[in-house]
Amino acid sequence: MKKIVIILSFFLLMMGCDHKDDKNTKLHNENTNISVTEDEYKDLTKEIGEEILNGNPEVIKGKLSSNVLNQVGEDELIQSIKSILGSESLLEMENISVEEKDGLVATVFQGKMTTTTGYLTITYNTNKEIEGIFYNAKPRTQPSSKEDEKNIKIGDKEPLDGILKIGNQGESSPLVLLIPGSGPQDMDETIFDNKPLKDIADGLAENGISSIRYHKRTYVYPEKFMNEGTIEDEYLKDMEWILEHRKDFTKGEDIYLLGHSQGGMIIPAMAERHPDIKGLIIMAGSPRKFIDIMYDQLMESTPKNDQEKVEALYKSLKNQEDNPMVPVSYLKSLDQVEGEQFLKKLDLPILILQGEEDFQVKADKDFKLYKDILKEKENVTFILYPKLNHLFMESNGKKSMDEYKEKGKVSQEVIDDIVSFIQK
Repeated sequence: MKKIVIILSFFLLMMGCDHKDDKNTKLHNENTNISVTEDEYKDLTKEIGEEILNGNPEVIKGKLSSNVLNQVGEDELIQSIKSILGSESLLEMENISVEEKDGLVATVFQGKMTTTTGYLTITYNTNKEIEGIFYNAKPRTQPSSKEDEKNIKIGDKEPLDGILKIGNQGESSPLVLLIPGSGPQDMDETIFDNKPLKDIADGLAENGISSIRYHKRTYVYPEKFMNEGTIEDEYLKDMEWILEHRKDFTKGEDIYLLGHSQGGMIIPAMAERHPDIKGLIIMAGSPRKFIDIMYDQLMESTPKNDQEKVEALYKSLKNQEDNPMVPVSYLKSLDQVEGEQFLKKLDLPILILQGEEDFQVKADKDFKLYKDILKEKENVTFILYPKLNHLFMESNGKKSMDEYKEKGKVSQEVIDDIVSFIQK
């Protein structure tokens, strides 16, 4: 999975902040009788924020309050930040605003990111220790002007921007709905300079196959998933809308679902609801529970002295209890869509693809489990690619988020295999 924290970046404490024009305004804490200027906090947030948004969240080490450290370890939080910001980096700082509330000082660093406008909220106590960090982003994606692409809107209320990529057979082409992985993903599933879903859409179109891709709701409206988000809200409702309205976009009769990472994990549930779906393409998915994969990722990236906190977090996730990372409503909703419960019921062609060098979803665990579960089904095809990573691009061997900083492209072999599966 591209992102460890699945809904809204990371969330420990969020406070609203309004811009103040007087940069020398005094901030006064009545409880501690300490007065400081906005500039002190702006300078601190500029220093920390620029490092975080440039991919160096290690800057928070030694700056977290004991309250935060009781909830999450430094290294665990750093890894989460890296996962969340994997697709973006800071181009230009635009503004920093400051507000005091309830004895804390909240600052918002607004910056122009690679494809979005990012808002990094850092909240401090009066000792200038970090009490909370929150990040969200708004898209700056420009509409497509290509002749074989149509800009579309997904959903009737609070619509999402999407693109219909038309195959070279015209509007009668088969249609593939492209579903990205976890986290607030844009329509191309942008990760640094890599755009795997766009690569796939382009490759399909060259072979006479149309596709629809679109911004996830968590990408466009992240604030709505703060406390009560569900998998239905994040994925399924918009997928349902597209399936119900697909005749508005294409005349083709055949429709396929292609899901990457968590997207691949939930498309069997959608296929069970819609028997007219012709086939599924699962890329770097898993029949395991999402929180089990999340646990593995955190344990691998967390030093041994902090792993007890990962164990405690995992226990709260497993028991669907309040925790600092994932709303309970989301945890409960996952029970309705994931695991092997739908895979065994389906009687339609399924293509399961996995990169052997994937360090996020494992060939020897997740891919093998698919094969074990579906070994009796004759209409399931399994393909393992020896040199490819989680994005189905050639691995550089780093096996960390740094691997994605190197620009690549989805392997032509992968696209050819998807095309052959659909054309059968």
